[in-house]
Amino acid sequence: MVKSVLLIGLGNVAVGYDAYDTTSTKVLTHARAFSQHPFFCLVGGVDIDAQRRSRFEANYNVITYNKTEDAMRDLSPDIVVIATPSAMHLQTVIEVFEAGRPSAILCEKPIAYNLVEAQKIVDICASFSCALFVNFFRQAGPGMADIRARLADKRIGYPLNGVVWYSKGLFNSGSHLISLLQNLLGDVSDIKLIRAGRLWHDIDPEPDVDITFANGRVVFLAAREEDFFHNTIELIAPNGRLRFELGGAKIVWQSIEKDLRFKDYICLSEVCESIFVDFDRIQWYVAEQLAMALQGQIAHLCNGEDALRVQEVLDIIKDKI
Repeated sequence: MVKSVLLIGLGNVAVGYDAYDTTSTKVLTHARAFSQHPFFCLVGGVDIDAQRRSRFEANYNVITYNKTEDAMRDLSPDIVVIATPSAMHLQTVIEVFEAGRPSAILCEKPIAYNLVEAQKIVDICASFSCALFVNFFRQAGPGMADIRARLADKRIGYPLNGVVWYSKGLFNSGSHLISLLQNLLGDVSDIKLIRAGRLWHDIDPEPDVDITFANGRVVFLAAREEDFFHNTIELIAPNGRLRFELGGAKIVWQSIEKDLRFKDYICLSEVCESIFVDFDRIQWYVAEQLAMALQGQIAHLCNGEDALRVQEVLDIIKDKI
């Protein structure tokens, strides 16, 4: 049975990022993903901005509203995507359930700017038996599926230690990478502040921190987004090096080999293996994983409890600054 989808918030991640692509081959937004996926039907959108509503209506030929309550009552959607600013997530969730009963919510990251609000969102959804997922989209794609398989059969070994560069704030951008590493390396056991850093856009901290996970240790370093956007991960395994480049659009594995130049040395191979990512369609994979979850299958999406684990780390780091 096809599930109806309502988008609340019609900004870049909901509509804008692939609006320029007239071929519809790029799937970088919720609107395009849910309009293309056969399990879903995009039925409407909500935004207070009239220009955003007009763009959405023109591109997708569906009705829009300026109030969540009106859209929920008129459309009774099965799925609600919340892409409002993070500070508004809790209020948006409250408005959704005041006027409707969706079976699932897909919320943009971070779920909130503090653990108290994040917990309230999780509790509200649970009280209405509504599945909750958070859009840490890198977990949904084929690249991460490949890496999980390699870790499971020890083609990539533990522990994994490394360095992360992140830009555009710890909550806005760094949370993606914390979530990804929790997925790969397990729970966080220790956090040390290296440098407090600054506030990005006067709200989002950019500290340097040293984070110990169950199966590795990673240093997070902040980069200046004004110069250029830079999100990367480099992880050193006992048997090679794993790199996430260009924000995750490129994933590279280098295995180890005997050094042909210096006897008794082991070095990284000069041959780099590219792992298939398909980053241009990353939101389609989110829709696919959501469809699997709603059909009772194993799905690789960040759920409410996973999001709380990320939020706990963010709050601990913020308290240390």
